[in-house]
Amino acid sequence: MIQRHAPAILGCALLALAALVAGGCDAVDQPRSSLVVTEIVPATATGSLATSPLRSDVRHAGEDGVLMTADDAVFEDEVRITVENRPASAQLGLAPGGPFGSVTLNAYRVEFEITGEQIDSLEGALHAVVPSGESVSLVVVLVTGAAKLEPPLSSLILGGELQGDARVTLYGVEQTSGDEIAAEAAIRVHFANWADED
Repeated sequence: MIQRHAPAILGCALLALAALVAGGCDAVDQPRSSLVVTEIVPATATGSLATSPLRSDVRHAGEDGVLMTADDAVFEDEVRITVENRPASAQLGLAPGGPFGSVTLNAYRVEFEITGEQIDSLEGALHAVVPSGESVSLVVVLVTGAAKLEPPLSSLILGGELQGDARVTLYGVEQTSGDEIAAEAAIRVHFANWADED
Protein backbone atom coordinates (compact mmCIF):
# COMPACT_ATOMS: atom_id res chain seq x y z
CA MET A 1 0.00 0.00 0.00
CA ILE A 2 2.78 2.42 0.95
CA GLN A 3 4.81 1.41 -2.13
CA ARG A 4 1.80 2.08 -4.41
CA HIS A 5 1.53 5.71 -3.19
CA ALA A 6 5.28 6.36 -2.89
CA PRO A 7 5.61 8.18 -6.27
CA ALA A 8 2.70 10.50 -5.42
CA ILE A 9 4.11 11.26 -1.97
CA LEU A 10 7.57 11.88 -3.43
CA GLY A 11 6.11 14.17 -6.09
CA CYS A 12 4.23 16.24 -3.52
CA ALA A 13 7.35 16.49 -1.36
CA LEU A 14 9.42 17.72 -4.31
CA LEU A 15 6.80 20.35 -5.22
CA ALA A 16 6.71 21.60 -1.63
CA LEU A 17 10.50 21.77 -1.52
CA ALA A 18 10.62 23.69 -4.81
CA ALA A 19 8.09 26.21 -3.51
CA LEU A 20 10.07 26.62 -0.30
CA VAL A 21 13.34 27.22 -2.18
CA ALA A 22 11.71 29.68 -4.57
CA GLY A 23 10.20 31.61 -1.69
CA GLY A 24 13.44 31.63 0.27
CA CYS A 25 15.51 33.03 -2.62
CA ASP A 26 13.17 35.80 -3.67
CA ALA A 27 15.28 38.88 -4.61
CA VAL A 28 12.89 41.26 -2.85
CA ASP A 29 12.17 39.36 0.36
CA GLN A 30 15.66 37.85 0.72
CA PRO A 31 18.38 40.03 -0.85
CA ARG A 32 21.33 37.84 -1.71
CA SER A 33 24.10 40.30 -0.92
CA SER A 34 24.85 42.97 1.65
CA LEU A 35 27.58 45.37 0.56
CA VAL A 36 29.52 46.83 3.51
CA VAL A 37 32.40 49.33 3.53
CA THR A 38 34.86 48.07 6.14
CA GLU A 39 37.53 50.76 5.68
CA ILE A 40 37.97 54.18 4.09
CA VAL A 41 41.37 55.88 4.50
CA PRO A 42 43.58 58.38 2.65
CA ALA A 43 45.11 56.46 -0.27
CA THR A 44 48.71 57.35 0.60
CA ALA A 45 48.41 57.10 4.38
CA THR A 46 50.28 54.43 6.33
CA GLY A 47 50.56 53.50 9.99
CA SER A 48 48.84 55.84 12.44
CA LEU A 49 48.04 58.35 9.66
CA ALA A 50 45.65 55.81 8.15
CA THR A 51 43.15 56.56 10.93
CA SER A 52 43.57 60.34 10.77
CA PRO A 53 41.36 62.76 8.83
CA LEU A 54 42.34 63.31 5.21
CA ARG A 55 44.46 66.48 5.00
CA SER A 56 43.48 68.06 1.68
CA ASP A 57 46.13 70.53 0.47
CA VAL A 58 44.48 73.20 -1.68
CA ARG A 59 47.71 74.41 -3.34
CA HIS A 60 51.33 73.24 -3.76
CA ALA A 61 53.87 76.06 -4.08
CA GLY A 62 55.99 74.26 -6.68
CA GLU A 63 59.76 74.20 -6.99
CA ASP A 64 60.26 77.88 -6.14
CA GLY A 65 58.38 77.52 -2.86
CA VAL A 66 56.39 80.68 -3.58
CA LEU A 67 52.61 80.65 -3.78
CA MET A 68 50.63 82.06 -6.70
CA THR A 69 53.44 81.75 -9.25
CA ALA A 70 53.54 79.87 -12.53
CA ASP A 71 54.80 76.59 -11.09
CA ASP A 72 52.04 76.20 -8.48
CA ALA A 73 50.28 72.84 -8.62
CA VAL A 74 46.94 71.44 -7.52
CA PHE A 75 46.59 67.74 -6.77
CA GLU A 76 43.56 65.49 -6.46
CA ASP A 77 42.92 63.68 -3.19
CA GLU A 78 42.24 59.95 -3.28
CA VAL A 79 40.95 57.47 -0.73
CA ARG A 80 41.30 53.71 -0.50
CA ILE A 81 38.00 51.96 0.16
CA THR A 82 37.67 48.33 1.23
CA VAL A 83 34.23 46.85 0.59
CA GLU A 84 32.94 43.43 1.61
CA ASN A 85 30.18 41.39 -0.03
CA ARG A 86 28.38 39.60 2.79
CA PRO A 87 25.83 36.91 1.86
CA ALA A 88 22.44 37.83 3.29
CA SER A 89 21.90 34.36 4.74
CA ALA A 90 24.32 31.61 5.68
CA GLN A 91 21.62 29.10 4.67
CA LEU A 92 22.05 30.06 1.02
CA GLY A 93 25.38 28.26 1.02
CA LEU A 94 27.31 30.79 -1.05
CA ALA A 95 30.87 29.68 -1.68
CA PRO A 96 33.51 32.45 -1.64
CA GLY A 97 34.44 33.31 -5.21
CA GLY A 98 31.34 31.70 -6.68
CA PRO A 99 29.18 33.52 -9.24
CA PHE A 100 26.04 33.49 -7.10
CA GLY A 101 25.78 36.80 -5.29
CA SER A 102 28.83 38.55 -6.79
CA VAL A 103 28.44 42.34 -7.03
CA THR A 104 29.76 44.51 -9.86
CA LEU A 105 30.48 48.08 -8.73
CA ASN A 106 29.86 50.55 -11.54
CA ALA A 107 29.70 54.07 -10.05
CA TYR A 108 30.28 56.21 -6.98
CA ARG A 109 29.21 59.58 -5.64
CA VAL A 110 30.86 61.92 -3.13
CA GLU A 111 28.87 64.53 -1.19
CA PHE A 112 30.45 67.00 1.21
CA GLU A 113 28.91 68.10 4.50
CA ILE A 114 30.60 71.32 5.66
CA THR A 115 28.72 73.74 7.89
CA GLY A 116 28.09 77.03 6.13
CA GLU A 117 29.89 76.06 2.91
CA GLN A 118 29.02 74.28 -0.32
CA ILE A 119 31.36 72.05 -2.34
CA ASP A 120 29.98 70.46 -5.48
CA SER A 121 29.33 66.73 -5.35
CA LEU A 122 31.44 64.38 -7.44
CA GLU A 123 30.35 61.39 -9.52
CA GLY A 124 32.67 58.84 -11.06
CA ALA A 125 32.69 55.47 -12.81
CA LEU A 126 33.90 52.21 -11.30
CA HIS A 127 34.49 48.70 -12.57
CA ALA A 128 35.20 46.22 -9.82
CA VAL A 129 33.75 42.81 -8.98
CA VAL A 130 33.28 41.86 -5.33
CA PRO A 131 32.79 38.07 -5.11
CA SER A 132 30.38 36.68 -2.54
CA GLY A 133 32.00 36.34 0.86
CA GLU A 134 35.08 38.35 -0.12
CA SER A 135 36.49 41.90 0.11
CA VAL A 136 37.99 44.19 -2.52
CA SER A 137 40.01 47.40 -2.09
CA LEU A 138 39.82 50.21 -4.63
CA VAL A 139 41.13 53.76 -4.91
CA VAL A 140 38.79 56.60 -5.91
CA VAL A 141 39.13 60.37 -6.28
CA LEU A 142 37.56 62.16 -3.33
CA VAL A 143 38.46 65.80 -4.08
CA THR A 144 39.17 66.95 -7.64
CA GLY A 145 41.75 69.53 -8.62
CA ALA A 146 38.97 71.57 -10.20
CA ALA A 147 37.18 71.84 -6.84
CA LYS A 148 40.32 73.38 -5.32
CA LEU A 149 40.34 76.12 -7.96
CA GLU A 150 36.87 77.32 -6.97
CA PRO A 151 35.52 78.91 -3.76
CA PRO A 152 35.38 78.04 -0.95
CA LEU A 153 38.56 75.94 -1.29
CA SER A 154 40.47 78.47 -3.39
CA SER A 155 39.98 81.06 -0.65
CA LEU A 156 42.14 78.94 1.69
CA ILE A 157 45.34 79.61 -0.28
CA LEU A 158 46.35 82.49 1.98
CA GLY A 159 45.22 80.84 5.21
CA GLY A 160 42.36 79.31 7.12
CA GLU A 161 40.91 75.83 7.33
CA LEU A 162 37.64 74.09 6.55
CA GLN A 163 36.60 70.86 8.23
CA GLY A 164 33.81 68.56 7.21
CA ASP A 165 32.78 65.08 6.15
CA ALA A 166 32.90 63.49 2.72
CA ARG A 167 30.17 60.87 2.29
CA VAL A 168 30.93 58.25 -0.35
CA THR A 169 28.23 56.04 -1.87
CA LEU A 170 29.22 53.04 -3.99
CA TYR A 171 26.69 51.73 -6.52
CA GLY A 172 26.57 48.30 -8.10
CA VAL A 173 24.51 45.40 -9.42
CA GLU A 174 24.14 41.93 -7.92
CA GLN A 175 25.12 39.73 -10.86
CA THR A 176 22.73 36.82 -10.40
CA SER A 177 19.52 38.70 -9.59
CA GLY A 178 20.27 41.98 -11.38
CA ASP A 179 19.27 43.88 -8.23
CA GLU A 180 20.81 47.30 -7.64
CA ILE A 181 22.86 47.57 -4.47
CA ALA A 182 24.68 50.38 -2.65
CA ALA A 183 26.97 50.99 0.30
CA GLU A 184 27.90 54.20 2.15
CA ALA A 185 30.83 55.40 4.21
CA ALA A 186 32.22 58.74 5.37
CA ILE A 187 35.66 60.19 6.03
CA ARG A 188 36.64 63.38 7.84
CA VAL A 189 38.42 65.96 5.64
CA HIS A 190 40.48 68.98 6.72
CA PHE A 191 40.99 71.48 3.88
CA ALA A 192 43.85 74.00 4.15
CA ASN A 193 47.01 75.21 2.44
CA TRP A 194 49.15 72.69 4.27
CA ALA A 195 52.94 73.05 4.43
CA ASP A 196 54.50 71.46 1.35
CA GLU A 197 56.72 68.44 1.93
CA ASP A 198 60.14 68.35 0.26
